[in-house]
Parts: sequence; C-alpha cells; structure tokens
Amino acid sequence: HGVTEVSTIAKKAIQLGRIRNAKQLTSSLSRLTKFLLQKPVDKEQQISDWSQRPLSNEQMEYAALDAAVVPVLLEKALELVDAKWMVGDEARIGRHEDDQSFVRAISSIRFFIQENNDSSSMRKLKAKKLVSNYWMVTQSWVAGQKAPSPPSAPTGEDDAYVDIAGTHRVPARKLTIGNGSSTSEVVTRMVGKRVGKSKDACLEALASQLPEGAKLEYDHRAGMVEFEDSLALFVNTPARAGEPTRGRYPNVWLEDGKFMTFFLRKSEWNDGLSELAEKLSRNGQDSNLPSILFVRIRRGFFICCGRCRVSPKDDDSIDDRDWGLEELKLELLDWEMLQNSSDFTSMASASSKIKEEETSDEEDSGATALSMQKLARMVLDGDLEQARSLAEGVLSQKPV
Repeated sequence: HGVTEVSTIAKKAIQLGRIRNAKQLTSSLSRLTKFLLQKPVDKEQQISDWSQRPLSNEQMEYAALDAAVVPVLLEKALELVDAKWMVGDEARIGRHEDDQSFVRAISSIRFFIQENNDSSSMRKLKAKKLVSNYWMVTQSWVAGQKAPSPPSAPTGEDDAYVDIAGTHRVPARKLTIGNGSSTSEVVTRMVGKRVGKSKDACLEALASQLPEGAKLEYDHRAGMVEFEDSLALFVNTPARAGEPTRGRYPNVWLEDGKFMTFFLRKSEWNDGLSELAEKLSRNGQDSNLPSILFVRIRRGFFICCGRCRVSPKDDDSIDDRDWGLEELKLELLDWEMLQNSSDFTSMASASSKIKEEETSDEEDSGATALSMQKLARMVLDGDLEQARSLAEGVLSQKPV
C-alpha cells in the first residue's frame, strides 16, 4: 500500500510547470485550494472546541470537506503538467512511461508505538509523544523499494541505535581508531593526503571498526570528534586575507606550519587538568594515541595533518574576558613527513601570506590614522598649505 502526500505532488507539478512560489502555494491546504480551485477552505472551525460532544453541524461539514477536497486537489495538480496515474506492478505517477519526476511521490509508511522514559533518545527517532511514556515513531520509504530495518532507540546516551531511515548509527565514542602499530600505520598512510570534503569521509577512514553499512554518530557542528581512545580535530582556514571566518578567533599556522593556534573553552581546558585536556596533550610516546588533525582551506578537501598535541600558547594574545577561551598551540608531530606533501606545504604557505597581508594592512591602517590626525590638527591650526600637501601624500599611498 502507498501513501500520497498531495502537497509534495502539487509542489513538484508547480515547479515542472514553471510556476513561481511553489513553496508558498503549497504551504497550507487553504492556499493550495485557493490556487488550484480558486476558492480557499474556510478554516474558522479549525480553532473551535473539538472536545465537545456532539460535534456541531459546522464542525462535521468542515471535517468532511477537509477530507473530500484532497483527491480533487491531486487531480488538479496533475492536470497542470498532464501527468496521470500509471498502471503497473506498483502504483506511480508520471507524464509518460519513463517519467521519473514523481518517483518519490508515493511512500510506504508504518508506525511503531514505543514505551520509553528517555525523551532525548526518542528525539533521535523524531518520535511524537502520545501519553505518559508512550511515543509514536513514523517510518516511511519510497513505495516499491525494500523496506528499511525497523528503528530502535538507543538504551543509553552513547549506545548504538537504528534511525528512522533504517541506518545503523554508532557513536564515535564507542569506537577506537585502532590498537598498537595498526593504528600508527592507518594514520601514517593518510598523512599529507586529501581525505575528503566532509568530516564523514575523514572519520570513516579512521574508524576501521565501523560495521559495514553503519554511520558514525557525532555532533556535525563541532570541530572536535571524540573517539574512545583519541580525538579528531577539524579546522577551516580562510582562502585570502580579510575573508570572514566562522569562529571569533581564526586558526593560523605558525613557524612554517609546525604549529597552529587553537582555541578551547576555559571550562573544557581547566588549566590542562580536564580529561579532554589530557587527550589533547598526548604526544604518542606511550600507548595512548595523540589527536589527529584535518585542515582545509574554505570548503576544499580536508588534508590529514597527522598526529598532534596541544599545549598552552607562550604569549596569550587574545582578550578572553568576555569569551572564556583558552588560546592554545597545536604542535604537528608528523611535520617532517608533511614536508613531502605539496598539498600541505601549499596550504601552510597560503596561510602565512594571509598573515603577512593582514599584518601589513594593520600597519598601513595605523599609519593612515596617524596621518589623518595630523592633518586634522593642521587644519585646526590654519596651516592649510601643509595640510593640502599631507593630504595629497596620504591619498597617493591609498589604493583606488
């Protein structure tokens, strides 16, 4: 059996018909009815008291009309692009036999009722709360395709589960990057190479224990992903001077790429005493694996910069009174190996040029400001000839 979402079909038909504002026209039943039938549905009864019994004649008429108008809207939407229902093994919609435009318009759907008192785990399944500790989980897929695995909620915060798409989700904290020499070999093979444009590609290259077909569960917005035995760090750098960065304080290369600035909340660093700080400070000389760094310019490929460790920066150059940030320094433990990577050396060199340009711009801005102050003083003192000469000199140095 299949379920058809009329608004989805109508939106696709409107887009295929090159009619503007498809999203707005299909945002509600009333708007869609007004567009296709030139008459909106009266929604006055929608906010009436539906708990009263018996229902009023107006309420029953509204409920019947709300249901009756749907197949009429579907028919009118298909007429916009001369589409129709196709007869075959599976119900489908199209403008001709080979049309795939509406292939996802018909879904199979099933519901699961689960008892669970952990609302955070049920949110991962996008469940709707019914009563008490009972939740309804909805799962849908394209009609005619194989049904996905039934969803299952995690039993704990860091436990694996099956999401509503049927995908096995494994929290990164439950996996180790590897054990002993095998881990070192995995990271060494990646050092200096382009791994992928997404965090998923980088993490899946590290997580060799991830079951086939499974996906890693982690916070996609974070720049740090914690495994059981290590950390993966992700840094975006600007492509040119003056380009805005997502963070308040941009990460920059130091000493030809041997180091990089890195920022962490003071509460997370805790003067280097926190568990996170301990993981970040590992140097790889014992059995504990150090952190792994991935860096990219803007939205390009992440380059694996190998193992790294964090230490406090020698000169704390930021004012963190309002931000509560600790300025740290990442030391690249595989720096010598990275010198054989043209991708890394180009990236570090580009970052150094950006720093030089920004420093030069700051110096130029400071010199110009001093000149403007001097110019203002000359004008106030009535020395107009000298002021004119200075102004011409300042303007000749500024880019047009």
